[in-house]
Amino acid sequence: MGMHASDSQVPYFPFRATFAKLICAAVMGLIFAGGVVTSKNAGLSVPDWPTSFGYHMWGMPFAMWKGGVLYEHFHRVFASLAGLLVLLMAVWLMIEEKRRRLRVIGLSCLALVILQGILGGLTVLHALPVPISVAHGVLAQLFFCLTIVLAYGLSRERADRVRLAEPALDAGVRRGALAVVALVALQLVIAAWMRHDFKFQGGVAIPDFPRTAGRWVPAVDAASVAWVNTWRADAVRAHGTNFDLSRPVQRHQMVLHLTHRALAAALILAFAWLTATGRRCLPRGHRARRTLVALDGLLVVQISLGILTVWSSKGPLITSLHVMTGAATLGTAVLLALRVLPASWAETPVPAAAPASPAMPAWSGVQA
Repeated sequence: MGMHASDSQVPYFPFRATFAKLICAAVMGLIFAGGVVTSKNAGLSVPDWPTSFGYHMWGMPFAMWKGGVLYEHFHRVFASLAGLLVLLMAVWLMIEEKRRRLRVIGLSCLALVILQGILGGLTVLHALPVPISVAHGVLAQLFFCLTIVLAYGLSRERADRVRLAEPALDAGVRRGALAVVALVALQLVIAAWMRHDFKFQGGVAIPDFPRTAGRWVPAVDAASVAWVNTWRADAVRAHGTNFDLSRPVQRHQMVLHLTHRALAAALILAFAWLTATGRRCLPRGHRARRTLVALDGLLVVQISLGILTVWSSKGPLITSLHVMTGAATLGTAVLLALRVLPASWAETPVPAAAPASPAMPAWSGVQA
């Protein structure tokens, strides 16, 4: 596709940029589908890989797509479609993209999606070992972030920022945005470990909120572990709750859960500081201001879903939405960082044929 005439200094190819956004959306849907598989404990519903009950993945009869098989096999098919999109994008970039760093990012996306598929297969072949399952979940988040970086590198917004020579933004906002990305990423790593380490026991390691094992002051001593296991046994007797009492809650599982809650509190403080700093330092009308609002909204939704996950004893739909919203929060934090960091991180193809128009300030009205 030809570039816009106004973007002669930094190329913008609309169809390529739209295709990159489609990949981002597909990966987000894939993360949700993977969350459903884990929430439903359906990871071994299709026990072989790369085949599915001996069939080629795309050849398994639809009559077999039922129950846990539906969730697991749909996840596989969806993943293969996402991988195909990434392959097409990587080839497209290698043929037509002149900026070396964007070609490298495209190839990195392809390498990650292949590695992600292999890790997914290994989780099945080795009966869902926690380290491999956690690596599979964490790599999905990294892959999603990289697709966002690629989409932004191809966007009109970035082309306009470079063409208009946007002035450097406040250093505190830049550092704060990067710190938030790191903090959200750490939270998702802990969440993945907590989720996969507890997946066969049912519910969550600390089943009450806002208290922790019946206490207002959190503790993970022997008394707290005993309280949780007694609570689970009572829930099974009184309500028939589907907890596996043969696998009692362990102290390290409660520590992981409590760490997850503590990091959520730290994120609230970090988001509040970054929002206040952004409102004070970012120019009016800058896209990063709207991104901050979206980020704050996602945090509210994510905290609410986390609370509901505890109160519902990890209800499958709520938990899957919690996983997807966590990914959306990380992706939006990455987008915020891209919008406040210097835009000239990818090479421009050729010198401008004509001087850029100074008609509007760097932060006004650019459209992605």
